[in-house]
Formats: sequence, C-alpha cells, structure tokens
Amino acid sequence: MEPRSAAKGLITTLEGDKFLFVAGQSGRPNLPGGGLKPGETNLQALLREMAEEIAPGPEQILAGTPQEAFPLEGDTTSASGIAGHALWTVFRGRLVVPLAELYIPDQSETTEILSFTREECRVHPAMSELAKRAVRLGISS
Repeated sequence: MEPRSAAKGLITTLEGDKFLFVAGQSGRPNLPGGGLKPGETNLQALLREMAEEIAPGPEQILAGTPQEAFPLEGDTTSASGIAGHALWTVFRGRLVVPLAELYIPDQSETTEILSFTREECRVHPAMSELAKRAVRLGISS
C-alpha cells in the first residue's frame, strides 16, 4: 500500500504549553495540515492546508516560517474507519497570537480549533496514534 503523503504542523501555542489541533466533522483532533497536491512542496502544502483550516492565515499567526522537523510514518484509520498508511513531514512552529484570536474560515473541513498539553495528547481517546507520536517526537527531538 502506497503511503499517503501529508505535511503536518506541530504548532505550540503562544504560551508554549500546548499544541494546536483542528477537528473536522468527526470531532477527532488532528495536527493542522494535510495532503500534498501535485507539484507542491511539503511546506507549500502545510501553509495551504493551514490557510484552509485556520484564519487568519499562517503568515499572520506563526512566528516566521515553520521549520521541517522530522518524517513520521505509520498506519492510520480515518474518522470514518478506513485504514491506511501515511507518511507525514512534520514541521515545528509557534503561534504569535492567542488561541482565542483564531477562527475557522470554512466549516466544511474544520469545525473546531483545539489545544492540548503533552499529557492530554498522550491520553486522548480519539487522537490518532500518529498524532500522539508526532507530539512525543517533537518534544524529544
């Protein structure tokens, strides 16, 4: 099975104590970002996806350009129960605005903006194991 490539943002909140997550119709939290379109770089995909999921856009809410941190590969299950395999390129970034200033530009894809501490990520029952691994690796690397 060919892995689905995606660019994901491991974005810390302004205070630095939580990580930014988004949730779709299923309510399942995930790191912001998503799949690559033909010809896109990982960074271009991350910035495009973040602009679709969160407003104001990444250029207004992030401290500079997110930095590529590490690759992450693993099995995934979509919110609808479809199994797959993903290859994520994870970028690190930091918000420069309070979480309360973020909003959702189009609720067809994202319905909620969330934040979790490392410990909350570790025990969250609906969070994917791949997202949990990204948080663990992002803290330790």
